[in-house]
Amino acid sequence: MTFSGLALLALATAGVTLWAIAQWQESERKLNEHYQRSLLLKGVRAATFRAFKEVPDVMVSNDPNAPQEFEKSLKPLESDFQRWAELADTEAEKTQVKEVRQAYDNLIKDASVVFALVKAGRRQQAYALMQSQMEGKDFVKFEEVTDRAVLSDLQNRQIIQQRTLSTRQAAQLVLTIAAFGIISLILLLAAYLSSDLFAPLREVEQALDDVAKGDLKRRLSEERDDEIGAISRAFNQMIEAIRD
Repeated sequence: MTFSGLALLALATAGVTLWAIAQWQESERKLNEHYQRSLLLKGVRAATFRAFKEVPDVMVSNDPNAPQEFEKSLKPLESDFQRWAELADTEAEKTQVKEVRQAYDNLIKDASVVFALVKAGRRQQAYALMQSQMEGKDFVKFEEVTDRAVLSDLQNRQIIQQRTLSTRQAAQLVLTIAAFGIISLILLLAAYLSSDLFAPLREVEQALDDVAKGDLKRRLSEERDDEIGAISRAFNQMIEAIRD
């Protein structure tokens, strides 16, 4: 019973350890993905704001290269958008990707219209569109959906960290209980082995040593009715047969 108890506790300890390691690795993976999502989206937002500085600049400088500079500034964002979208696991995150992408595309569309109006010499209309639509609606919407997505990633990281803490506490509790049980069983086994249970066997061993040394007067007690008593009687009969 003691050995089977030790084996079960050892298996339980190994199982809990493997479970805790698996949970920790999964939590680390999810945390890393959410950190990447936040960093990618923040980078996209910052690069978008920098690129859209070309829109009001064209109103002042009338730079004919402004549309090309604008498009050039936005090109690297496509790969970041794609990486950010690939990290979306849940339906809520996929919805966020659609919302952010829609707000971003609206900004691009309206900026293109502003550039076209400026090129056509219709600056007043371009300025009105930039003020009312782009700055008044598009940018507000873009900031709103990106802020919401960043906040969502932060909340998800906090949830994962809390789950990781709960997993660690549960694993520590189980391992502590298992360690206490193993120590208790080891102490019990040590007491069992050092008890008088094996004294009759040691006595039989000593009697055989004595006979091997020539002591044919050696006898064992035959009072026991168990296997030890049977061994003792057989030993005494053997000695009598040798003496005869």
